[in-house]
Amino acid sequence: YHGRSGTLTSVMRQDSGERTIYVAQVPKYTRSISLQKRVRRSTPEIKTRQVASSSSFYMKRDYVQNYESDLLQIDQGISGTINRTICQGSFCCNFDIAWRSLESTVQNGSYYSYRLGTYDGWRNEQQVDANYIRNCALFTCSGDSIDDCGTLLPTEGALQQPRVAFTRLVIEVTYPESREFLLIPDTLKDNLLPLEPNQFEWSQQKPHEDSYVHEVRFALKESQEVSNLLTFAIYGNYYDNECTFGVGTEEEQLACGYRSGSSGLTILGGWLTMPLVILVITWNRA
Repeated sequence: YHGRSGTLTSVMRQDSGERTIYVAQVPKYTRSISLQKRVRRSTPEIKTRQVASSSSFYMKRDYVQNYESDLLQIDQGISGTINRTICQGSFCCNFDIAWRSLESTVQNGSYYSYRLGTYDGWRNEQQVDANYIRNCALFTCSGDSIDDCGTLLPTEGALQQPRVAFTRLVIEVTYPESREFLLIPDTLKDNLLPLEPNQFEWSQQKPHEDSYVHEVRFALKESQEVSNLLTFAIYGNYYDNECTFGVGTEEEQLACGYRSGSSGLTILGGWLTMPLVILVITWNRA
């Protein structure tokens, strides 16, 4: 991996019993060479598309049933768009999505469905410290129920056929500041590899200097489309959620250094001034 230049060599093994050395030519730059002159090394084309299935991998399922979610209605043979805001409590995620329909080339093929979801709460794992997370996600399901989400399809290879190619994917959300927090893009394709850095755009900024919130935008680049997507999400890890802006009493907020009456209390970014669609739907996973 070469930072923002992306992947040099990548593989996701779907079998066992083989030892392989993967070699990549890693560029070396002197201090005199500017960043603009760096040329991304092209990723070798994989002639046979590999896809992951539940028979090849065991994947632990996330607690997506705790998310506030909505099924993305995709009709066979019909392209579409959606602009929707999903909130869980006061934490809201705005999704702007467009897709075009793909013709199936395989009879009796199996397909993923998609859900949009928002989560604001604790993630408890056995034998692992509990983390407070705030997530906004588009993710796949093997059926229409939330109970079908967070798992791989059982069918192998060419029997898995994408129904759509996403031509626009934008997630916008305002995150509160905290003593410790990490906001990152989260993507996964059906070969269990992520999107390349040159396929998406990421921005994180404060509305103004004395604000206690961060406006985050995660988007597929306009020149890109993707058809084999499992996850497109913003992952927010707030660890113990201590000293998080807007959480706790006024005395606790002042003790954490947040000034009373700060304009940073505005939790919704400028892009969410549209009427909010609050969806009360029980659901699952990213």
